[in-house]
Amino acid sequence: DVDFQFKKKFEKYFDDEMYAINTTARTLKFVKTACKFGEMNGNKLNIQFNSIKNRKEETQSVYLTIEEQNEIEKLTLEDEILRITRDWLLIACNTGQRYSDFSRFEMSMIREVKGKQIIEFTQKKVNKKVAVILNEKVLKIIKRNNNQFPPVINENRMNFHLKIVGRKAKINELIYG
Repeated sequence: DVDFQFKKKFEKYFDDEMYAINTTARTLKFVKTACKFGEMNGNKLNIQFNSIKNRKEETQSVYLTIEEQNEIEKLTLEDEILRITRDWLLIACNTGQRYSDFSRFEMSMIREVKGKQIIEFTQKKVNKKVAVILNEKVLKIIKRNNNQFPPVINENRMNFHLKIVGRKAKINELIYG
């Protein structure tokens, strides 16, 4: 049943639900993988199956400038969740790690090498062991949090609060890198 008509309906559903084009493409790829598995187990594929191509959209990476990071760092935030969000944002910016990695940071991962504090961990997405030097901004955040990393918050909740922190810092322009 996976043919051009299926693809058209599939993409329309995802478009109607306002999913990103690349999310739709990734999900369709999962469907195609399941179909290929079925074929390997004796099921017939539609003649159109191998001609089904995913649409894709080039994505831009968005960055905070050093000045924007400094503005975020200087913010006086009354709400604890916004302070925690700000701290994790700055940790992410200064370690270059994605949420799935920095949210697992623990003090036991830190050690000193040649007078520098480093954190060693295995990146979740690529299963690669890395060591990152912790700069003064990160060490200051740890110290401010009673020599601990800030409490971990849910990624969706953090993303929601990041927008508020950005507005408070008057960041409203996309910077592409």
